[in-house]
This record gives sequence, structure tokens and C-alpha cells, in this order.
Amino acid sequence: MTRDVNDILRELRQFSADDFDYMKGAPGPERLHALCAEVEALPEPAVVFPEFFALMERLSESELGTPGPLVHTMEKYTGSYERLLAQSIIRRPVDLSVWMVNRVLNGGAGDRDAWMKLLETASNHPDASELARDQAKHFIEFQSQR
Repeated sequence: MTRDVNDILRELRQFSADDFDYMKGAPGPERLHALCAEVEALPEPAVVFPEFFALMERLSESELGTPGPLVHTMEKYTGSYERLLAQSIIRRPVDLSVWMVNRVLNGGAGDRDAWMKLLETASNHPDASELARDQAKHFIEFQSQR
């Protein structure tokens, strides 16, 4: 039986950086995988995607996967997350969202110029970490050679 979406959202909101402390054997990664599986079982998984981006932004210094369950779950629903990804980049680019933009570009996005502009935004964004800005610059260079 599928859990109520509000229970899943509540659990996603409760994650903290300590939940992803690998040195302490924290259970966050396993729990995140399980929650993503629950999201995929929902009638409308995309209703949870805004919370996925909020989690990525809130725990930007935590290892949430490379690319991990959040990204893999959203990428199964092409057309359901891209607008939210763009909004997240504009709001607060993090290394995982910058990586997602690169993956969209690798997939042959029809609006390539718009996605490249989002990478440019991330590369200069005052609220982005140094890592996110550097990744954006790297991906701009990489995508410019394709």
C-alpha cells in the first residue's frame, strides 16, 4: 500500500546533514533510496519534486548521491522536473542541480541555449557554493565543445 504523499513530504523535510554523515554510518542514504521508491509508486510522483529540490538546496553540503536517487527518480519523468530544475538554479544553484543541467544538455535538450544560460547563471550566482560555480564553469566549457 502506498503511503500518503504528505507523510513522504514530512519525512523529506526532516532530513538533516547528520543523516548523511558517512563517517558516522548515518542512515540517510538508505532512507532516501527507500523514499524515492515510495515516490515512484505514487499516482503522481512529480508532486514531490519541489521537495526534492528544496532538499538539495537545504543540504547542499551533504552527499545526496552522484547523481543519486533524487536525480534518478526525477529523470524517469522527463517533462515533469525541468521547470523546477530551472527555478532551483535561479534560486540557489547547488552542485547536484548544476550536474542535472549538464545531464539535460547531454540528453539533447531542444532549448539548449536556455540551459546554457542557466549554467552561466549558476557560474556567477552569489548564493552558489564555490563547488557549484566551478562545476557550472566546467560544464559550460564541456558543452561548448559539443
